Amino acid sequence: MTKKISDKPKKLLTIIISAVIAVAVMCTVESVFQPGYVWKSVIKITMFFGSVVLFYLLYKDEKIKEHFKISNKKAFAVCVVIAVLTVGVILGGYALIRDFVDPNQIKDSLLNKEKVSVDNFLYVALYISAVNSFLEEIFFRGLLFLQIKKLGYRKLAYNISAICFAIYHIGIVTSWFNIWVFFLIIFLLYVAGVILNFAAEKCDSFIGSWVIHIAANLGINAIGCYLLGVF
Repeated sequence: MTKKISDKPKKLLTIIISAVIAVAVMCTVESVFQPGYVWKSVIKITMFFGSVVLFYLLYKDEKIKEHFKISNKKAFAVCVVIAVLTVGVILGGYALIRDFVDPNQIKDSLLNKEKVSVDNFLYVALYISAVNSFLEEIFFRGLLFLQIKKLGYRKLAYNISAICFAIYHIGIVTSWFNIWVFFLIIFLLYVAGVILNFAAEKCDSFIGSWVIHIAANLGINAIGCYLLGVF
């Protein structure tokens, strides 16, 4: 029992250090180096999935495998309903703020910064919706939220995960909106992080939040398709 208690601060410190390094690296990659999407994906896999693997190897924590299971099917069903509603909220939200959004900046970011073209956007959109969201969920929810929560720091888990989730997106959306809409988006990303944490908590698995995240990405990518003239 004594060993388990003494391991808690070490595990928490490991997770926090992993979070700071991973988010700092990804923000730097997005804002400074701005590689193509393939290289950025490789770095993200290394940072996010690598952090989860490293934690498992360091502590041999078998509980981390529980995050892949759906133990509460009713909660998961609610997550599916929320996922469907999320698409509508995102599309409706864009319709409300479209006058404050510079579509040329978004198109320039996608075409030049992300190296995404009209020809490959559908493939990239599917990757973002499924694989990219998985990497983010296993890191922000599986490691930063559920693992910290299992250590007994529930409030800290909610805040660290949501704050890191919002900060991580700064480099992605910083040039898309005017300054006031930008701050609103960052706040909404924090709120989204809290909601995704709640979904993961109820399902006791990041699979529930992953379904919602997939839906959110589908809604955002639909807007990207519209702006690029894919359809």
